[in-house]
Amino acid sequence: MHEVIGHTGVVLRLDAWRVEANKQYPECESFDEFASKKPSLEILEDMARQLVTSHVAHSEYIFEARCKAERDMQRENVLLMQQYFLLYKELSWAMNEGDIG
Repeated sequence: MHEVIGHTGVVLRLDAWRVEANKQYPECESFDEFASKKPSLEILEDMARQLVTSHVAHSEYIFEARCKAERDMQRENVLLMQQYFLLYKELSWAMNEGDIG
């Protein structure tokens, strides 16, 4: 079960990076093409911040989304799933490192 959850989270995060990379470099159709552009660490950090705000649930967004008359429940679910996978990853790492208690 641990592997299934871990792999699903990785796939969702990679897809989020693909979407964000395509926004930054629309001409890139793959990660290899994106990597060939040799983006700077600053660009990658900016992309990571954008990923967190647009691809992971945060309380303000979820609250606002749930108050709208026209809700995109599928997007809400994906955002929540990303949040849960990241929390699972963090908890799993902490447990494996003995950082619990």
